[in-house]
Amino acid sequence: MGSAAPVLDTSRLTAFSGGDQALAAEFMGLFLKNARAYIQDIERKADKPALLLHKLRGAAMTVGAMRLAGVCSGDEVDDCELVALVTGLRHELAAVEREASIFST
Repeated sequence: MGSAAPVLDTSRLTAFSGGDQALAAEFMGLFLKNARAYIQDIERKADKPALLLHKLRGAAMTVGAMRLAGVCSGDEVDDCELVALVTGLRHELAAVEREASIFST
């Protein structure tokens, strides 16, 4: 993960939604809801963290949350790394939430 990556590459979501602002807002809302759930599940170890990180990374890439996707890069997470990982995920998700306000309808 490089710090040069944007928090939110809006061109990805704009392209994915075909330029439809309402559809982009709907996609972003669904992404944020699901991302919060994935992070909670990772923290609770409800499923294999690697699988959840893979799902979150794919969703983040789709909407252009590039730095969040970068935090998701990893295979196995041990208990010692879990706290730092969840902290990083929450930090980046909060940044995405701030920037995603441009998609509000």
